[in-house]
Amino acid sequence: MSIFLLCRSDTLEPVLVVELDDASHDRPDRRERDGFVDELFASVELPILHLRARKSYEPHEIRRQIEEALRIGEPVLAVPSQKA
Repeated sequence: MSIFLLCRSDTLEPVLVVELDDASHDRPDRRERDGFVDELFASVELPILHLRARKSYEPHEIRRQIEEALRIGEPVLAVPSQKA
């Protein structure tokens, strides 16, 4: 499990928590813990994005999921584009 906190670059205000979930998150005790964590972040109005841990990621897909989690149309983070 890895957790990242994305912040605004100008104010360092937290805007999104990203948690990489491994297979252990399929267990009942981990699902219970995830529910608690989700409620905790919701109570402080900080969205959390759960991503399944993988060996590799598509940067444009991560960017899309972050933007969707933040419900915005403008990019909040520079993700390197993939080279053809």
